[in-house]
Amino acid sequence: MADSTIRTTFGEPYLAGYFDDNPPTRFPSFHNMPKVAILLCDKTHPTVNATSGDYTAIFTRLLAASSLAPADFKLEPYDVVHARAYPSNPSEYDALLLTGSAASAHENVPWIVQLVEFMRAVLADPASKTKVVGICFGHQIIARALSGDSACTLNPAGWEVGPTPVRLTEAGKRVFGIRDRDMVIQQMHRDYVVSLPEGYELLAENDVCTVQGFVKEVEGKIEVITVQGHPEFTEDIVDKLVTVRGESGILSQDIVKDVARRRKDPTDGAKIADAIWKVIHGDI
Repeated sequence: MADSTIRTTFGEPYLAGYFDDNPPTRFPSFHNMPKVAILLCDKTHPTVNATSGDYTAIFTRLLAASSLAPADFKLEPYDVVHARAYPSNPSEYDALLLTGSAASAHENVPWIVQLVEFMRAVLADPASKTKVVGICFGHQIIARALSGDSACTLNPAGWEVGPTPVRLTEAGKRVFGIRDRDMVIQQMHRDYVVSLPEGYELLAENDVCTVQGFVKEVEGKIEVITVQGHPEFTEDIVDKLVTVRGESGILSQDIVKDVARRRKDPTDGAKIADAIWKVIHGDI
């Protein structure tokens, strides 16, 4: 199985071109090189793959560009859709990261049902020290594993696409380090989590989607963190997806025009990447 390992020297990455726009600035010391199992819930669209790579490459860039990224870390990908591949021992990893997907988390197709069952077992293990990170579809899958099959569904309020403000709760302000404004995150979803899982704390909300992320704390440390948006998506990735989905009719032309108006809005993907590292490192 292939993996993606980032190694840097004096802040300069060995993987050329990954950080041209947002180079890492400092690297705190981890006791060991962190290992993250990335559960690939989809493949990137060919137009995105041609310029940005697959999800492993995209998340590698997001995490490595964080000012809190360690000097060495490893992402090990598992294709849960086609290969139905899973970590045989999740406890070997510092974190499990579930990606987004064009699929609907509320569907009962075999690979989604298997993913929900896997995550339900991971989340129910009281001895587990492995942190869990859910992004968009991954956020919804975690909610379904926790709250049952009715936890996520099609949002009657419609799509959220492109840079989107979300209101942070007090927990969200603490986790993301943003206190004087809304957080802005790239979005690309129509499904949503209906209600907050029991025992979890809300991070953010807006009028279209009232559960924009949540965390689970145990003894003052976060073990699970999710966001409905896509911190890993760049302006270019969203532009390509909006073009493809607009041309196919998945997105209306009104949505396409609205996203074009907001496409240059600054987003807080870096803040979310910082929060993910804080969770993995046990700083929050």
